[in-house]
Amino acid sequence: LVVEALATASTRVGVLEPLRGRVYQQRHLEAARQLGDGALYARALCAEAVWRSARGPRRRQQVDLLLREAAEVSAYDRTPRNAARLTLARAMTSFMLGDLSSARPAVDEAHDALDRCGDGRWWELRQAKTYASWIYWMTGDYAEFIRTVPRWAQEARERDDAFTYSMMTAATSNEAWLLADDVARAESQIEEAERTWTLHRIAPMRWYLASARANLELYRQSPAKALATLDAAEPAARKAGLAHVHALHASMTHLRLRATLASAAQATSPAQRKAQLASVAVLGRTLARLGTPCTQALAGLTFATHLELLGRRDEAIVAYRRSHLELCEAHLGGYALAARWRAASLQGGLEGETERVDVEQRHAATIVAPSRFFRHLLGG
Repeated sequence: LVVEALATASTRVGVLEPLRGRVYQQRHLEAARQLGDGALYARALCAEAVWRSARGPRRRQQVDLLLREAAEVSAYDRTPRNAARLTLARAMTSFMLGDLSSARPAVDEAHDALDRCGDGRWWELRQAKTYASWIYWMTGDYAEFIRTVPRWAQEARERDDAFTYSMMTAATSNEAWLLADDVARAESQIEEAERTWTLHRIAPMRWYLASARANLELYRQSPAKALATLDAAEPAARKAGLAHVHALHASMTHLRLRATLASAAQATSPAQRKAQLASVAVLGRTLARLGTPCTQALAGLTFATHLELLGRRDEAIVAYRRSHLELCEAHLGGYALAARWRAASLQGGLEGETERVDVEQRHAATIVAPSRFFRHLLGG
């Protein structure tokens, strides 16, 4: 009972308050080790691996060792649920460490396995759906993203599962409606989730909702409102320790970077643009220093947009082409598509125009308003 209570506290409190949840996880791991139950100890090792991965790529070796030990312990109790937990942990840690090529097959396998496990697996299944939505988005699998996210949101709503419903309508999941160019629906989803959490001071959820709101303002080409939303939300998020979660720190930095680029593009005075581009340079270096394949590739993309805003068109085209390759290598498919689209748009002429139209037509089934959508991704 003690191990179960600590496992629950580690997971549930960790979602709400990462710093407090970490304390419970340390106690959970030690209690499971002392108890000597293989299944419970393997679960604790998986949870520890996820916590370590949240600190960033410098913990990669520790994460690998923990997952290896969990696999060895699980070998003595290979129930479907234990195997699914291990696979889910691999998916979650791979995502946290920016290894999307490993995260994608793992999260699909984990979700399918947990879906077959029957009762008692709802928390793990909710985690699998949340991470799957993020991974589909980051890898640019927009067809799967728009197929699953609205359905999962509706299923959560029917079960009165406010947490999962909010996760399927806030943060990057809200992009499902922007892909359809349905701004009104995207905003209504955010507003409904905001009403759900009005009385609860839960920092991560408030941040997810604020980031969805800021992203929506970028899509509307209102970067000043996006930056104001971030300015209002970031202090509480940092106070709650969210910046200690590497993936959240990266997403916070990248979202502010995109909003600052968009604001610089709309600047009405040279002094204002100069100041904003100086901020872009600082944020870009911060993003690159976070050190995952994803953050480094995204930093390269913002560098290309930075060059474009400086009026260095030819250099920007080369940078966008290079960024496209780097983003493909990092498995950031949607951003890679945006880089290719922008390079072709800048290049112009028959060749550039043909390439731009080809990109838009190939993805017409999933991106209703390509120019608007790609511009909000790029920020320029």
